[in-house]
Amino acid sequence: MAVTFASAKHPAPNALFERMAQAMERHIDRSTINGQSVERRCLGNVNDVFRSIGGTPRYVGGAYDQARDVANALRGKANRTDPPPRGAICLWTAGSSDDGHIAVADGNGNSVNNWDSKIVKRVSLALQRTGYVGWVSPALLGSGVDNGTKNGNPDYEIGAGGDDKVYPLPKPQRRQPDSGLAMPFLGSGNLSLLNADLTASVAQLIDSVRLDASTATVAQLTLVSHDPDLALSKSKLADIGATVKWQFGGLTSLWDISTVDVEAAESLVTIAARSMLAKRLRRRVKVRSARKVTPSEWVKRVVEGAGGNAVVQKSSQRGEIAQGDGVSEWDMITSLADDLGWSWVEYGGVVLFGSRHWAWSGGPKRPLWTVTWGDSPRTDALDINVSQTSDDPDNVAVGSVVLPWNRGMMLQPWDCLEVSGLGRWDGVYLVESVTATTDGISAVEVQVAVPQAPAPDRGTKSTSSATRNDTPPTRDKTTVKYAKWFARQEMSKPKYGWGSDEQWAALENLWTRESGWNYQAENPSSGAYGIPQSLPGSKMATVGKDWRTNPETQIRWGLDYIKARYGGPKRAWAHFQANNWY
Repeated sequence: MAVTFASAKHPAPNALFERMAQAMERHIDRSTINGQSVERRCLGNVNDVFRSIGGTPRYVGGAYDQARDVANALRGKANRTDPPPRGAICLWTAGSSDDGHIAVADGNGNSVNNWDSKIVKRVSLALQRTGYVGWVSPALLGSGVDNGTKNGNPDYEIGAGGDDKVYPLPKPQRRQPDSGLAMPFLGSGNLSLLNADLTASVAQLIDSVRLDASTATVAQLTLVSHDPDLALSKSKLADIGATVKWQFGGLTSLWDISTVDVEAAESLVTIAARSMLAKRLRRRVKVRSARKVTPSEWVKRVVEGAGGNAVVQKSSQRGEIAQGDGVSEWDMITSLADDLGWSWVEYGGVVLFGSRHWAWSGGPKRPLWTVTWGDSPRTDALDINVSQTSDDPDNVAVGSVVLPWNRGMMLQPWDCLEVSGLGRWDGVYLVESVTATTDGISAVEVQVAVPQAPAPDRGTKSTSSATRNDTPPTRDKTTVKYAKWFARQEMSKPKYGWGSDEQWAALENLWTRESGWNYQAENPSSGAYGIPQSLPGSKMATVGKDWRTNPETQIRWGLDYIKARYGGPKRAWAHFQANNWY
């Protein structure tokens, strides 16, 4: 039978938790999993579900007595926060009894698995207190990703243009993988404070580290700890302004601790660290001008002046490039890219500046990776979605690829991904964004596109950066009128470039449906909060610690989210209309 997923009052902390919950819930009211009876096989049931999302179980077996041993093995890492978040692995051991139990939390005070029954069902945790140990992350079940496991849902979505014409993807000259100017990535390695390694006791408190890297946005690391003692918040790692160093393969990247969020009731500590180079570029504000220089030369100079490296596409000379009062170097790079119809990427101290088509064609000599889709256990990808439309002026095609952890962690924005197994959608795609969690199991989500060729750069007499100075309609920032005015100002800035009436209409419709532009709006079921309905609301702390009360903070976070995930409000609104969420 079909299963309806209820909105969780205690949502999943990350994508791994959510995928585990959904995979387990698909078996509700069923008597078999993977062709085997679920009766007296609680650990085996969880193992089979874990395999279906790409994991390799560390604890083998399938009976209650083996589940008891797992509970005992993980007791020291178990969290007794009640109720557990959605997707958490709940553990029971009955002391001297031969029976234990293991199940998956649904986020609403229930566990999902067999419980003295021949079917999978939801059971209230209030009825399961005997021998209850607590809960752990699904990551602790496994030791890595099983490439030989076929994804449980091999279907992929292909969208055609409204006129149903065939638009073959352009085929650039095939090139061999080339590391070019290497950017560091988070696969494994050594996380430390600058000039001081983290103690083992502090390092063990970190459940996961998530990387978010995208075109024209500040790369960010998010460190998450579920700990009743909140010990991570008391360490030097929680000092605002502290510098985190990530070392991998001889490469080093620096990150600035920008936000620390503590939720005592949830035993949750979240620490956000942003790219150190991005911090420098955003804080370097000065009035200056340069004559007879190309935008590319200007970008290279300021990036190197801030301690970074730059790979740039050639551009035409300008009569003058002027950096105005109050405009940061980061904003100027964005403004210059917008003037050219180009874009740019910053990660790990390296800036790539040029057109997306140039990047797709191999101009910056970034790596070329390959992924194969097929109806076989050896497929590389967990999911691929591709769409084409004749109405997109920026892209020939767009899509997303979900990869196993050990493959996806290798990718960075403006790498290229050659996809095969999709027929006429085979070809080379440009990686636009990467969202990855360094837990050794979580799938990596990659947004990709085939960019349209840009108009030629013919040069201009001058380039400058300007900001809008419209007078706000009211001094009260908590009103809907002010929120809409501020959002329109922000989205028109060079960082976004969404100044058209069509983009504004899409954003206004989207957030009217989501929250009514109420900065205190909270979904009673999911806990989504604020004007953009961030889930959880604490995600907005990456922009400002006043995210609960400041509409400006919420709007800035919401616009960044829309840009990273959809590219603009029109696409976000279209997705909402089709799916009733964004």
